Amino acid sequence: MARGRALAWELMGLLGGLMAVALVACQGGEVIGLGEVGDRPPKVIITRPPSGVRVPAGQVLEVQSTATDDRGVVRVELFAGDRRLRSDVPPEQVPQFSFTVVQRWVPDTPGEVIVKVVAFDTAGQQSPVAAVLVEVVGPPPTPPPTPRPTTPSAPPATPTATGQEGLTGTVVARALNVRAGPSTAFAVVHRLRFGDPVVAVARNDQGDWVLIRISGERTGWVAARYLEWQRDVSTLPVWSPER
Repeated sequence: MARGRALAWELMGLLGGLMAVALVACQGGEVIGLGEVGDRPPKVIITRPPSGVRVPAGQVLEVQSTATDDRGVVRVELFAGDRRLRSDVPPEQVPQFSFTVVQRWVPDTPGEVIVKVVAFDTAGQQSPVAAVLVEVVGPPPTPPPTPRPTTPSAPPATPTATGQEGLTGTVVARALNVRAGPSTAFAVVHRLRFGDPVVAVARNDQGDWVLIRISGERTGWVAARYLEWQRDVSTLPVWSPER
């Protein structure tokens, strides 16, 4: 009999201990699972585009992703390879348990690139990387522009500041960025469209970038392969800082 009472008291003590643990696990009216250990990092998936998609250079690529987290997503970042393209936050910068965002990028260099998305939560934890393979292709072939009629009495071209005639060309890409220097590392200062005429006044050493007149005294650099030229680009003088 005495042994039975002792067992009953032990069971009651064990039950009381479990109730105390349950009370400690209840914070602010939210019951936390007894098996939950620590805070988990956010998760993110790319819903579009699919991996392996082909995108023409100069065309907008939309990357849609959805990030989730038990504490709240505060930021989603988009990368092309190791280069961060942009960072987006939820509306009014309020953390969200599920955050869907569309991030846009205009690739300008043909080739394969890994597009990556990562998410961050309120604790600063980073999600595993979500990635898709994107193949950037050159602009589709376009028919040459219709030759413009010329008159025999047309005056000769006005010499440029370099002492050489300008080289006339026509844009054959859907859109073409004009940059502050002869590479994609320089800032975009102007944009041209298909069919726009240009006058080039110089080229870089390799001849793959040319210096064009934009308006008045303004000039900028464009990739030579996206224009149709009246004659070979190599006939232009090589640009140097002293020019």
